[in-house]
Amino acid sequence: QFFSLALEGNQQHRDLEELYMQMSEKLPEFVNPIWLGKMSGNQVPLLVFMEGEYAYRTQAIAVAKKWIRLLDLKSDYQLFIGIGGMRPDVRDMRKSYQESLLASMDTTLPARYNLFENLTQEDITAIGSRTHEMEKHVLEEVRRGNLEAAGDQIAKMIDVFEGVGQGVGMSQQRTFEVLIVVT
Repeated sequence: QFFSLALEGNQQHRDLEELYMQMSEKLPEFVNPIWLGKMSGNQVPLLVFMEGEYAYRTQAIAVAKKWIRLLDLKSDYQLFIGIGGMRPDVRDMRKSYQESLLASMDTTLPARYNLFENLTQEDITAIGSRTHEMEKHVLEEVRRGNLEAAGDQIAKMIDVFEGVGQGVGMSQQRTFEVLIVVT
């Protein structure tokens, strides 16, 4: 069984690469086995495997707090962690990851982490309407000439569209509209 984390912040890309290296060095300090995913924009996905008899919620919060504490000591990076739901089958990894993205959309929470299971349907609907903000970020990255970051933002948009339950057709249409504006 596992759950996913989306670690998100707002630093320069150069600083993020250094932070990513620090994160990979910290993995042995965790009891839970963790897979560190590829950094995408200002976000790092983590897959955390359940360990021992402790409940999902207890382990998820403990891992999130430990990441926040460890990375606060190493940098001034303001980390926020979204936590996806627990899944028994690794084939459900994408769903847990989408949930962690949705849980990380409101980075103003003082705890600096949020569990998907804490979101209400109204929260999820509000997140879906915030995709306009993400679309603006895509255009801003293109304007700056940062095409890799724009691509990362488009991929995140697609994951959020799927996570809030928009159909594939609607997700394609919204993404296509952004790409037309970019062109």
